[in-house]
Amino acid sequence: GEVTLKTFEGGLYAVTRCEVKDPEQDIPSTWKKLVAWCENSPYHMANHQWLEEHVVMPSTHPPQQFVLDLYLPIAG
Repeated sequence: GEVTLKTFEGGLYAVTRCEVKDPEQDIPSTWKKLVAWCENSPYHMANHQWLEEHVVMPSTHPPQQFVLDLYLPIAG
């Protein structure tokens, strides 16, 4: 398909790894843990882009097992 390139401003991020076996449970629960960490840290959530990076793609693992890095935008 077509690829669209988008440019966005950078910023500071808190990052955590999410090993996904059950996407409907693991991804939302890991995001919630990262947000909880932020709420209990000296940082606060910022308004720049939230990101998910596929570190290990599903094709290299058994079905529905893959790894994401989740990037939460933060500010000091």
